[in-house]
Amino acid sequence: MCAEHTDSAGKAPLSAAWHIPEEAEPPYAEWIEDEVLALPVGDPAMAFFLGLGCRGLAERGGGLSHTNVGGFHSDDLTGAGDPVFRQFMGLLHTPLAAFLRRKYGKLAPNGIRDSADLRVSAIPHNLWANVNKPGNFNKRHDHGRATRSLCASGVYYPMAAGEPSVEAFGSPTSASKLLFFPEGKKPFEVQPLAGLLLLFRTDLLHETEPVPEGEPPRASLAFNLRARWLDTDLSRAAIEGDTIQVQRLLAEGADANAVDGLQGMRASHHAAEVGQLDALQALRAGGADDNALSLEGWSPLGLALDRKHMPVVEYLAGSLEEAGARLKDGGYPDAYAKIPEA
Repeated sequence: MCAEHTDSAGKAPLSAAWHIPEEAEPPYAEWIEDEVLALPVGDPAMAFFLGLGCRGLAERGGGLSHTNVGGFHSDDLTGAGDPVFRQFMGLLHTPLAAFLRRKYGKLAPNGIRDSADLRVSAIPHNLWANVNKPGNFNKRHDHGRATRSLCASGVYYPMAAGEPSVEAFGSPTSASKLLFFPEGKKPFEVQPLAGLLLLFRTDLLHETEPVPEGEPPRASLAFNLRARWLDTDLSRAAIEGDTIQVQRLLAEGADANAVDGLQGMRASHHAAEVGQLDALQALRAGGADDNALSLEGWSPLGLALDRKHMPVVEYLAGSLEEAGARLKDGGYPDAYAKIPEA
């Protein structure tokens, strides 16, 4: 089904095109009750190794206890070094763009420079592994209010225990359903399928049924996504780490401090958030203010620390200790996770 796409240089792109022909929408995608975008993502090997990774985390123990009644709920995995988790996160740009096209009626939101080159990047804000054994379930909950950036929540079902195969990809992973409760509408359910991705509003209530006795543990990934709107050539070059293009655009007069009107993000924010150190250095040399705050209060340093890009943190602040001291004065909104201790 959907394999990872790469550009001409062989690298996975860090964004997806906003304007595409109708026939170029993600294949096999469907809207369930006009609330949930459902589509297969990845391939059998990725789905298998994600399931293996989830079960391995559960075996090591620890984690969090939020909505889970029994079962395992991991810590945030967005900074995890495991390549299969990173591969999965890299496949979310196109589905998020499709989700947002439905939300905005295919028109870019107010404040975004709309052009044929407009692109959208999906930045996981949280990523959790869940493993439920028989009798375990997740009680009814949502993922909170959407913000200027935080725009979608999601669930992905890895492959159940067993060998990876094309036949298993797309087959049910458990008899227990994921139940949704849209306000003012009838509840509906979704059958977990290996390789299935679901995207929905952050405030959409949902819960899981208990895993039946006699079934193997059911694994899933749950996450929140921030959208980044790349509405200038410079922001697109910065997030892709195209340092030569960044330097060329600056030499031709591009504004190093241009912001989008929705989130107040600059090219330096985008470069720092995805760890593009060379591009960030080129932006600073071209006059970028890498202490600037977005409309939500993020600085490039705060975004780099949030995403655990330590070479960028050290470049901008010198050390983790100094980064923590600087961010106590702003750049890392209080609504988010506590600044790590040095």
